[in-house]
Amino acid sequence: QAEEGLKGLPTQGCKGGLHPLLAEFYMRHKRELEKCTAAFNGALRQEQDNPRWKLRLAQVLLVRGMVSQATTLLRELEGESELPPSLRRELETVLGEAVAPG
Repeated sequence: QAEEGLKGLPTQGCKGGLHPLLAEFYMRHKRELEKCTAAFNGALRQEQDNPRWKLRLAQVLLVRGMVSQATTLLRELEGESELPPSLRRELETVLGEAVAPG
């Protein structure tokens, strides 16, 4: 039911890419990961000052096994002084998982 509601959101870009909120849903369910990557890249291009999209991009890269690229983005976010507290906590959790052995 949630997925159907999110599918009703406008698509992104001229090729009809996923809306970033639908991409977040798919990422949590490990579906459409390449499309999620494109959606978060697009959102980041449109809102370069919004750290949420950099975090989501790093998360989807981790799910796709691109740990090095994801860690680079996470480290960049770690250095941002004005990160909202909720994103800071999420970043710390994701960063801990990214660098944890095994």
